[in-house]
Amino acid sequence: MKHFKNISILVTIIVFGLVIYVLIAPGLQPVESNPAKSHNPAGEDQDNNTETPETMGETANPEVIPEANLPEDTQGLSVTEIEDVLAELNRLEQVNLEYLSKPGWLHLTQRTWDRSLEDRQEDENAPYSTAGMFPPIQIYDSWDMIIDDKGTLGLGGFIVNSDENGTPIQVVVSDAEGNGGNLTLLERELTEFFENDTSENLDIATPTKIRSGIGTIIEWFENAQEVNLNPNIKAGYVFNDGGKEYQLRVQTTVMEEPYELHWLSEPLNGFIVFYRIDPATGNVLEVTDYGIGLSGEIYELSSKVTLVMEIVDVMPVDVQQRYEAALDQYMNLMKEKGE
Repeated sequence: MKHFKNISILVTIIVFGLVIYVLIAPGLQPVESNPAKSHNPAGEDQDNNTETPETMGETANPEVIPEANLPEDTQGLSVTEIEDVLAELNRLEQVNLEYLSKPGWLHLTQRTWDRSLEDRQEDENAPYSTAGMFPPIQIYDSWDMIIDDKGTLGLGGFIVNSDENGTPIQVVVSDAEGNGGNLTLLERELTEFFENDTSENLDIATPTKIRSGIGTIIEWFENAQEVNLNPNIKAGYVFNDGGKEYQLRVQTTVMEEPYELHWLSEPLNGFIVFYRIDPATGNVLEVTDYGIGLSGEIYELSSKVTLVMEIVDVMPVDVQQRYEAALDQYMNLMKEKGE
């Protein structure tokens, strides 16, 4: 059996999704727990590692799961070729980049759920404590300044990760010059364990452009074409209570031995990724990962749902006050530590 690496703590830039937006000042890294990353056949970058379809252990012709066994929200779509999907995704990406390329504050709120964190246990012998930092359900809320109509990002930003009750569990803050970092790690004296020093590789004189989350999905399909991978794809426009949206389901199958995840009751021999995209803005509304067990059972592994994505002229007063307080707290702690 293949086993996913048991990575207890992983330092990554939290980005949009199961999808990627470069939304925070370079060098600032919220810490993300990831004991066992689910296999993501057509989704987000994981661990800053871009795997090609060739290395992801998938067959070229996955056995299609009967429609009746699929999660309800993936039913009713039409079988679609990669070329058609790429054409529509490229069009939606341009819609999204136009929507995001406006001066102001980009505000993003997402609800994430990770099955692998449901039974996560703290290591009592660890030389550090991350208790409370990685609940299975998290609310990610970020504010990032866009300084022109070309989607250029400023260096200042404010990110708050909270649990499902709204209690902050991680705070990352930076000023307009890019000074700042993960306040939670600094308070817990955990920076040496998690934060990477990227200052030597950081060229703050080079403007950072915002990226559409759709770009990562496009890259996966382009790689799939290059290696003649033939995943089962269903896509199309549907109407629901929220209006019209573009939905996409990608199914792949494990090529060799099944994957065994210690937090599932059986190994997996296939994977499904489901996307919902708003055609009016190009915003990715949802990415959900499913695993297909040897028995045919479908397990939801993780999900990321966008609750808010908007650009506003001015940061709200209450957010501005919390941002300034967090920044002051970070700078004062740095002074106390003599750094």
